[in-house]
Amino acid sequence: MATPGGQSVAGSFSFWKQIARLAKLAIVVTLGLGVWLIGFSSDKQAAPVLPNTDVQFSLDLEVIDTVDHDLIYAVEQRARPYYRIFSLDPKSGEIQTVFTVPDGNAIIYGIALDPTGNTLAVSYTADFELGGSGIWTLDVKTQEMTEVLPVTNGVFLTDISWAPDGNSVLANHVDRRGADEQLSIARISLSSASVSLLVADAINPIQIDETLYYLNVDESLARRSIGSIDPTGAATTIAVDDGRHDLDHLLPGHGDVTLRVAILEATNDTGVTLGEPASAHGSHDVPSTWWALIPDSELAPTGLEPIIVYDATANNDTIIYATNEGLSVGIATRRDLIRSRAIRFVAS
Repeated sequence: MATPGGQSVAGSFSFWKQIARLAKLAIVVTLGLGVWLIGFSSDKQAAPVLPNTDVQFSLDLEVIDTVDHDLIYAVEQRARPYYRIFSLDPKSGEIQTVFTVPDGNAIIYGIALDPTGNTLAVSYTADFELGGSGIWTLDVKTQEMTEVLPVTNGVFLTDISWAPDGNSVLANHVDRRGADEQLSIARISLSSASVSLLVADAINPIQIDETLYYLNVDESLARRSIGSIDPTGAATTIAVDDGRHDLDHLLPGHGDVTLRVAILEATNDTGVTLGEPASAHGSHDVPSTWWALIPDSELAPTGLEPIIVYDATANNDTIIYATNEGLSVGIATRRDLIRSRAIRFVAS
């Protein structure tokens, strides 16, 4: 397959061509803001899959700390050529560009690293006007980007994660081809490029051994419980604090911990409050706390400091997350590695 490409901005635009170019970029940002996996407003309008770059945007990325950890990959959403996927060596603080998003209409909607650490699955479209996202793979050594599943107009595949066998990826399947948005968990075969819908009204899939976990989506489009399907097909629901909070970023656990999940904090006019139901509506652009599930017990807070989280992944006992302040890792405490307001997705 061919590597996606695009034309560079010419150096001698006329005034009106520059105006047209700016208008085009405004459309890209606007569509990026309108392509989220799930709607939260009262009229079920979609909240953004990409954070509002007019607000959360900075020109500089600064490595501010190092830590003994495996390589981390992240998407930096800035003006090209710094709209890119880069690698961070947390031990040295070294950053290398792995893939530059070509100039034009291309958009990244998420990344995930395969079990071998050699390949990134990328939710991607080379042309936002197609109104959807496909699945590509990126060889992190050769930096070759290969299309696996082309875009289906009106269908977005987001929040991707790898199946343990490395032969397929899981994703939110967001179908906007009808009058009402349909949300499902999908499995995408990398060999046959086939799509299988597994669970309706669910998002944020992860597979641990042979059990599939996900966040249930209720009639109000809130996510207040965790669902699972075991190898026999038996489905169960895990309640989280009596359904009083909205959930996000479901992650695998480590050791005695089975799962970790972000709990969105409720807000009021006086600031952040705990112990109240988070609203099912709005952008969910509020601080999160990480909770952990230990078998035969309820979910409980991990003690990590609350912060607004855009995306997250887990590597053994460590949570790696993109925040409104940069890139952080957390075990018992949060450690900020990069200061930036342009980090959108992470993989490790």
